[in-house]
Order: sequence, then C-alpha cells, then structure tokens
Amino acid sequence: MQYSKPSYSVQNQIERLKGKGLQFEKEYEAESFFQYNNYYRWKGYAYHFQDHNALNSLFTKTTHFETITEIYNFDRELRSLIFSSIETIEIALKAQIIYQYSLVYGSHWYLNPDLFRDKRMYLDSMKVLFGEVSGSKEMFIGHYLNKYNDPSLPPVWSCLEIVSFGYMSKFFKNLKGGNCKKDVAQMFGLADPNILDNWIQCISVLRNICAHHGRLWRRKFLPVTIPKNPSKCFVNDIGSPFDLYAPICCIKYLSDRINPNNDFKEKLKILLNKYPSIDTKYLGFPLDWKQEMFWK
Repeated sequence: MQYSKPSYSVQNQIERLKGKGLQFEKEYEAESFFQYNNYYRWKGYAYHFQDHNALNSLFTKTTHFETITEIYNFDRELRSLIFSSIETIEIALKAQIIYQYSLVYGSHWYLNPDLFRDKRMYLDSMKVLFGEVSGSKEMFIGHYLNKYNDPSLPPVWSCLEIVSFGYMSKFFKNLKGGNCKKDVAQMFGLADPNILDNWIQCISVLRNICAHHGRLWRRKFLPVTIPKNPSKCFVNDIGSPFDLYAPICCIKYLSDRINPNNDFKEKLKILLNKYPSIDTKYLGFPLDWKQEMFWK
C-alpha cells in the first residue's frame, strides 16, 4: 500500500487534536511548542491517553495538552540526568578493562584472539576497531601511527578510548571469563562478571536511546539480571526487569561504587519532586521504593 498521508501545518495539527477531544488551556503555547518539537515525537506520549478502540482514537475523558507536555518535558530532563551518569560509568569501565588486562597481558593484549570467546565476533570487532583507528583525528592515535609500525595498531589504552560504549559492551562480553574479568567486575562491586556483562549491555542500550532523544516513559528495555551477593546494598524489590527502574538501580549502584559522593540519587529525587504529577509506576518504580535502604 502506498503512503498517502499529507503534511499538516502546526495549526492543522492542533485542529486535528482538538477534533479527537484534546483540550488546550493556552492554545498559543501549543503552537509555539510544535514549531520546535516534532509532532510525531510528542504523539509517542499522547498515544497512552487515547482510546484506540474508538473511532479516530479519541482522547479519553478530559485530557489536556499541558498534561502530556509535562510528561514530555519530564522525560527530557530524566534522559539528560541518566545520560550524564552513564558517561561516568563508560569512562570507568574502559579504564578498568584497560588496567586489569594490561597489567597481565601487556599493551596490545586485545590483539590476542585467545582471550576472547567467539572468534568470529572478535574478528568483526577488530574490523570495526581498525576502521575507528584509521578514521580517528585524535592526536594520540596520529602520534602512534606516525612513529610506530609494529604492531600496526596503537596500544589498548589508546584504541579503547575512541570506541563507543556499545562497542565496549560487546567487547567486554566477548572476553573469556578469568581472573582479569573477575577483577574488573569486583571493582564495580559485583562478584559475577556475567552480571556486569548484562548490566553494561542494558545500560549501553539505554544510553543510545538517551543519545537519540528517545522516549523513556512507559517503555520496555532489555531485562536486568539481579545480583545474588552484591558487595554493597542493593534494592530488595527491583520490580519488572524490563522497566526503566531496573537499569536506574544499576546506574546508581555502579555510580556509588565509582564515586561514593556522586549526586545521582539526589538529582533523581529533585527531578521527581519537580514533577509531582508524574506517576512513577509507568517507569517501573515500586510503590515503596523510597523506603529501601538503597535510596536513603
């Protein structure tokens, strides 16, 4: 079937929403909003306020544009907070992988395929890494390539600095289990490296959603694996492992391990207090989450 829907002006967009029963307190503010915010992006939040069994997917009861836009703005600020915290985790993960393995295997240990589980995945990752190094404008990469030719790639502490978190997630997961991998996990307060594998993968996917300004509210994510014997306090009730609350708990746990004086918890509580109308159950927060020692 050929797509034939027309484009609509901002005024037409608002009229269509009014025709579906959406109410506006200050219509001129909606006009300004849609000038700088994609109508289709905003509809991802509006979707949950519509009766999709009714003709034309009418909005339920007295739904206001301002109510949906408040959730939209809250989600934007939550995204920013999470993205900033993940940056710290990404930098720390790279540092620990580089440190623990380099002390044992030297500067170019990543060139040894015997350290990795899946050889095909390893070869694919090396192709990506070679492309990243070849296209890098970083001075430390250029310095190595201009001065040395054996090995042809720079040491691990240079190479892994220029790759993405997504790359690091797959790279770390493909490393064989052993003392080095256990040491990395223990530095993040986890006895089982497989738990850290899972957490990093989940956080990496979440980071990409945040980086591309994706919706977090009422969304499902990769399931988080619960640690059995964490070295520090963890939540008793993580809720659904598919909801946002689960990776948020992982981010806080790792952040506390990296920097006990971090302010992620305080900023999260401030944000939730700023938007008291936001129902955190749609983010997977249990009703009594504030009573957990983990959040006190």
